[in-house]
Amino acid sequence: MLFSARSSSMLLLMLSLTTTPQNTMAFTTSATFGVASKQQQQQQQEEMERRRTSSTSLEMGRRINLFTRPEGKKKRNTSDNPAEDMVTYFGKPKSVQRRAELGSKVLVSGLRTFEPAYSLLHSPEEKVFEFDSVTAMVENEEAARKTMISRTARYSGLLDVLQFLEFQEGETLLPTVEQLKEGAFSTWLAHVPLDDDNRQELIQKVYKIADLALAASDTLRNVAVLVSHGGLLKVEDTNEMMDRFGAVSEKLGYSVVIVPRLSNAPGNYYPYMVEKLGNEDDDKFMLDYRERMSGEEACRLVTDVLSLETGRGSTMVMRELDTFELIDAQ
Repeated sequence: MLFSARSSSMLLLMLSLTTTPQNTMAFTTSATFGVASKQQQQQQQEEMERRRTSSTSLEMGRRINLFTRPEGKKKRNTSDNPAEDMVTYFGKPKSVQRRAELGSKVLVSGLRTFEPAYSLLHSPEEKVFEFDSVTAMVENEEAARKTMISRTARYSGLLDVLQFLEFQEGETLLPTVEQLKEGAFSTWLAHVPLDDDNRQELIQKVYKIADLALAASDTLRNVAVLVSHGGLLKVEDTNEMMDRFGAVSEKLGYSVVIVPRLSNAPGNYYPYMVEKLGNEDDDKFMLDYRERMSGEEACRLVTDVLSLETGRGSTMVMRELDTFELIDAQ
């Protein structure tokens, strides 16, 4: 299981450290019935506190292990209590390496200009990406410019590096090979929202992105694809995606992120689960048609994957979990 880093790693750690009422064990003492001495009451209170602390620590540690998934087995020979030495208990996680060769120019297609992905791709303070230009592929440049009026866009310097590229007549809302090469784009972030009416046509669009990326691999070094409303996908569809993009992997880095239907809910609210596809039990991780996910969160996750070396050459499913009880069930 792969989890993105940067702000998401801190979010996951904070979420995983949040305790719930189930973590607290309740005990009925004999003092309740007025038959125990003061010394017995004190001993029972100390025992309750010790068990409560132990139970809470174990639960916290178990959730951290679910999110971080460190390499290697748990090292219990030194410490059997994560409250005493959590690093020894779970093992030291591997360091996260940023993806190289992202280049200086990124093209974004399929995302509206007020989506948070543009701000995430240009974040001088975090210094995750160092793009000199962020180009939005739009149907109408004048209309698109009017949407970029947020305070974040103005004060972050995004408007200084933001450029626009209009679709050519007759296009399928994707750039041509000539546009990719002439623009000298080193990275391409594409969003393909599936829907019931044009399901097969839009899945073919995902395949075409792989073909376009391969044809423009002289200048293009990375491509990341966000496929939303992934509940419409079947295992054979994801297998075909992995085959198409697998042929691209020798020329450039790719990442395919499949998420549920996007909503307008704020991000950084629910924890999420990530499963890498390419195993025999992929059918267990297919999304349900009814699932939803914050559009803001989906944009943050796909840019996180794009920034990490561990996200190179992977097709993954991401879903939100609305309760910690659901996490425990996993």
